Amino acid sequence: RDSTSRFFDQADLDAGPNTIVELGCDPSNLACTGNSRATLRDEVDGNLNASGAEAVILYDTSVLGNVIENGGGASCAAHLPATLGGGSVYSLYDRAAISGSLSVTGVATCGLGAVSNLISGNVTYNNNAATGTPSNQIAANLISGNLACQGNTPAPGLHGKSGNLVSGSRTGQCANLGLSFFSFF
Repeated sequence: RDSTSRFFDQADLDAGPNTIVELGCDPSNLACTGNSRATLRDEVDGNLNASGAEAVILYDTSVLGNVIENGGGASCAAHLPATLGGGSVYSLYDRAAISGSLSVTGVATCGLGAVSNLISGNVTYNNNAATGTPSNQIAANLISGNLACQGNTPAPGLHGKSGNLVSGSRTGQCANLGLSFFSFF
């Protein structure tokens, strides 16, 4: 299996309306263009800010700041480009390492989730709507801060994955999506 890394050496990575942010790829989830056996690990040296983006997809990616996805999304009838696997539009954070907090707010899309991430700050997941299957999945994350969810349709769930380990409090719709632990982060 091939492996490579890219590094975005800038203070922040900003994505505006109707853009698609795709960082990282691996053979088990989103095959890398040009080499379906490769794993690509991207790193953002700062914050990732997506305001009104159509999709934000992070696989095996490190963000050395906060990740903020605010608004945007697309219906299940909209499709990703073939280079991103085609299929319905979604936003997913999968096996990412986020040195700050993750905030996903006001996104309306086909699928939405945060799975198997290491998040050093808080996770805020509010007023999102996902209509595909699985939708609004928050599972198997290690969160050093709080996990707070409210106003999501449907309510976030584990969808067959393990619960989250959360150092801080779990509130709202995410109150039952994990266990507490003591953190040294």
